[in-house]
Amino acid sequence: MNKYRNMLVVYAEDDAVKELADAFFCDARLDRSVVSIRSCKGWNDTCRTALADNEIGFSRGRKILVVIDLDKDPDRINKLKEQPSLKSSKNRDAVFFLGWSGNVEQLKGSANCAGKGFAKLGEKLVDDCLGGCVGIWQDTCFDSVRSDFPHLREKLLPLIFQSGTVTPMVSR
Repeated sequence: MNKYRNMLVVYAEDDAVKELADAFFCDARLDRSVVSIRSCKGWNDTCRTALADNEIGFSRGRKILVVIDLDKDPDRINKLKEQPSLKSSKNRDAVFFLGWSGNVEQLKGSANCAGKGFAKLGEKLVDDCLGGCVGIWQDTCFDSVRSDFPHLREKLLPLIFQSGTVTPMVSR
C-alpha cells in the first residue's frame, strides 16, 4: 500500500463488520481502489490499531474510518474521541468513527434485510447514503452518531465515490 496515495483505510471491529464494509464498498458506484479494509478483534483493538497506524505518519490524503457496533454503550464513540491523540485538528480530519447500537444482525433487521446477505444491506446503505443519509441512516440505531454524518459525508464521499458519480449532499 502506497502511504502517499489518497486512500481510505477502514478498520472493522470483527469479521461480521468487515463483511458489511466489504458489501458497502463493493458497490459499483464506489472506487474500491482507494479503500483498504482490515478486520480487528473487538472494538478496543480496532481503535488502538487505527490510532497507532495513524501515528505512523500517513499522507494528508489518507483517511481512517473506524467501524464498530456500539453494543449497549451509545457513548462509546464519544469516549474514543476524547483520547488525547484525537484532539489535534490533523487527526480530527483524518480519523472518523461510524457505529450503531446493537450488532450487525440487528442493523440488517432495521434495514429490512433480515435473512438476506450482506450485499443487500450494503446496497441499501449506499443508496440511502447517496440520498442524503435518509432511510436506514435515520433509524434509531444511528442516533448516537447522526450528528457526525455531515462531517463524514463532506470528508469521505469525495474520496470513495468515483469522480463525477456523486456530488456530496448535506444531511437532512
